[in-house]
Amino acid sequence: MNRLVILSFALSLSQVLAAAEVEITMSDAQVKSMGINLGALEKATVAAGNHLPGRVMIPTSKEYVVSTPQPALIETQKVAVGDTVKQGQALVRVQSQELISLQRDYLLSLTKQHLAENEFSRDQQLFKEGIIPERRFINTKSQLAETNAELSARSQALSLAGLSDAALKNLGNTRKLSGILEIVAPISGVVLESMVATGQRVNSLEPLYRIGDLSHLWLEIRVPVDRLPSLRIDAAISVPDTKIRGKVILIGQQVDASNQTVLVRAEITEGADKLRVGQFTEVHIDSMVDKGYYRVPETATVRSGADSMIFIKTTKGFKAAPVHIVAEHDLFTVIHAPNLTGKEKIATLGTSAIKARWLELGGTSE
Repeated sequence: MNRLVILSFALSLSQVLAAAEVEITMSDAQVKSMGINLGALEKATVAAGNHLPGRVMIPTSKEYVVSTPQPALIETQKVAVGDTVKQGQALVRVQSQELISLQRDYLLSLTKQHLAENEFSRDQQLFKEGIIPERRFINTKSQLAETNAELSARSQALSLAGLSDAALKNLGNTRKLSGILEIVAPISGVVLESMVATGQRVNSLEPLYRIGDLSHLWLEIRVPVDRLPSLRIDAAISVPDTKIRGKVILIGQQVDASNQTVLVRAEITEGADKLRVGQFTEVHIDSMVDKGYYRVPETATVRSGADSMIFIKTTKGFKAAPVHIVAEHDLFTVIHAPNLTGKEKIATLGTSAIKARWLELGGTSE
């Protein structure tokens, strides 16, 4: 806990101690009739800090740029920004003269390889029968190896050009050349950006689309340096007023000199579908806390001017106990109350009625 915060809490505490000594006499029947519920103090081991700025990002391993493998003309675009695509789905149809050249070279190499295979089979048989010398057989075998290597290189070139194994097999069977190619999505995801237009000519490896898998997201959070000692890897994070949850996966090693903050990266584990890439949002990071910190229902704390308190059950009724609110969540509040033992029973519901009696008996909200 920051020393200035503790000092401020100590000053506030001294101002309400006298009023807190006022005992609010209340019978069990009155407690029941006023709808006052009792509960136990729950020790807190972590507390969410103040609101911190965070930006939604796609993990680097979940974002892909789709490019054209060779110079081409964009004939038809089959997707647009925002579309959801599946792996292998066609994104764009292009025309490429270079693709025809690659196919022609492949077919020539395929023909040479077939001829080399036939010659090898023939000479192998002739060599076994002693009709041809070993030198000729070795030469034929070497020529087959060369044609196999050439065919493999041509095949790899077509694969890099975007031709699938099925299309390559069909090319070998039909020997029909085509300059049309459909470029497909490498992953399932969402089209985040389109860099081309129909009718545009593009160069080799020029980017066409940016696709991201939005089922996994990061939050990049700027955390003040003085908060770092209480942070740890795997610390829980949340976005206020939502069900978005995650955990810290990285605590940066470099301080931004302009604002004295460090980059902390969190992985979203719940509610990623509620966020948008590039969105700025507020984030809570849970920090480790020491003794004297408790988790209570949000209805258990009441305000007294600038101070906060809870009502402790006594044999005669209730007493007010000053507390410092560390963090407020949707359904509970984390408080710092070093003067409590943790065994006390507190009012968790109906605290407004107790406060009204407390004010009548000399308590103050000034």
